[in-house]
Amino acid sequence: WLKCNVSKRWEHRLRDTPDDKISGANKAQLLVLKSYYNQAWNYFSAKELGDAMLGYWREWASRAQRGEYGYSDSKTYFPAPDEDHDLNYVHQSLLTKVVGKDKEEVWVPDMSRIGILEARTIVSRKRTFKMFDITNHWKRIVFERLEDKVLAEHNP
Repeated sequence: WLKCNVSKRWEHRLRDTPDDKISGANKAQLLVLKSYYNQAWNYFSAKELGDAMLGYWREWASRAQRGEYGYSDSKTYFPAPDEDHDLNYVHQSLLTKVVGKDKEEVWVPDMSRIGILEARTIVSRKRTFKMFDITNHWKRIVFERLEDKVLAEHNP
């Protein structure tokens, strides 16, 4: 049984799952904040950062469709898009027209089409070097040089 299931899982590891089997929550993209491990991450909520960041982008997109720019309250500013931004590397199907500064239409990337506005946010903590890692690295270098020196003496 174990061999059969392990081999089946190995064979199907790269196969895409059909969309109809995936629920809406699992379809959402994942935004990963890559960082080194730090104690500060224990007191930081990636979900709250993601909600604030993506919430701002969602609000900006809805305001851009209506042409409402400026301050929404005393501290949140929604700037109008510039007309001279470089869109050469953005595929045409990912662009949308919004109302610009002077009430004329401007092409901007449409974040809703790539699904980033529904993404979840997590933190990926890369392990930092510890003193033990550094001493192991130093020891390996010393032994390699010692080995090279011994081999050079015996094989002139």
